[in-house]
Amino acid sequence: MLILFFTIVFIAELIVAGKVISLLKQASSSINEISAQIDDVKPIITSGVTAAQKGVSAMSKGLDSFSVFVDGKKKEAFKYLIKGIVAVVLLVFLKNLPHKKVLSAVDVLFALSNLIKIA
Repeated sequence: MLILFFTIVFIAELIVAGKVISLLKQASSSINEISAQIDDVKPIITSGVTAAQKGVSAMSKGLDSFSVFVDGKKKEAFKYLIKGIVAVVLLVFLKNLPHKKVLSAVDVLFALSNLIKIA
């Protein structure tokens, strides 16, 4: 009886081992298929990442150029503001001098032209 029991257990172990080996083979073939698909897609992903990197680089250069442009306009606006302030100060100073009315009128015209250029 004991021999029959061990024989049945041995056959059951062989069946379980065969089932496990079958599942491992199926998993291995599935993994190989997935690996092949990844190998097929890898060049496309690489080219996409390279294109994205170039796009980000171009956008960064564009933002740098825009920053330089804004800095230039900021300096230009500051220069016009200083000229306008100087013109207004000269206008106020020359306006208080009664003997230089002609010069004062000319300065007023120049100050107004500078203020118009700023706007």
